[in-house]
Formats: sequence, C-alpha cells, structure tokens
Amino acid sequence: MFIGWIRQDSFIDDLEQLSKDILIDQNLTINTFNTNPSLTFGVYDKDKLCAFIGAYEFESYVLINSFYYIQKVSSQSKKKLIELLLTNLEQIQKSIIILSKYDELKTFESFKFKKYAQFTRAIYSGGAVFDFPSSMDKS
Repeated sequence: MFIGWIRQDSFIDDLEQLSKDILIDQNLTINTFNTNPSLTFGVYDKDKLCAFIGAYEFESYVLINSFYYIQKVSSQSKKKLIELLLTNLEQIQKSIIILSKYDELKTFESFKFKKYAQFTRAIYSGGAVFDFPSSMDKS
C-alpha cells in the first residue's frame, strides 16, 4: 500500500471508484482537494484509492472535513494517513477540529484530540434546491 499525496491526474476517477464501495460527499471532497491539495492524502492499494483524508483551512481553525476509507483499510494505515495530514498542519498555528464517527474516536484520541461534544444525528438545512413561488410553499 502507498500512503501519501493524491494522484492529481486521476483523482476524480479514483474518487468515483471509491464511491462505489462507500458513501462519499464527492463535491465536498473535490472542493477540499481543489482548495488546498497539500492538505489532502490518500491510501492506495496498487492503483485503487482505498482511503482519503482532507482538511480545509478557515481563518481561525482547520477542519478535517473528509475522512473516508473502505473496510479493509487497517487501523495502522488510517493512523499513518492522519499522521501525514497532521505533520503537514504543524506549521499552521490553528486549532484542528473534526466531526468523527464514534468508532473513530479512539484513533483521533491517540493523536491527542479531545472530545468536545457528542451528538447522535446531524441534519443539513440548506434550503430548497429549486425555486418556487411562496403560494406553492403554503400548500
């Protein structure tokens, strides 16, 4: 397995293949990569992308907003992937936050992340995806 920089020339195709195995927010992942490729890394098994981590830098903090992996990726490979990202974030003097699944908590705690809050469900509320008159809204 190779753990390192994302292959830029085939990233979209690699991501498409990975999304056949697991649910991925492809738009978020591609935007994260396009915004700052130096904060995105992957695990490749031969030529297949098996795991991905990406972060987005805001004014006062860094958000790890993409952490995807298929089941067969070992915990050691996941840790190396996180470690690679954190090594590249060392020169950025900002807080680092992540929303993680419960089963990922121990992995992130091993890197001295602390649990801030616990929730069971997050709901996106971004408004309607199409425009319609308010008279239709009432019905």
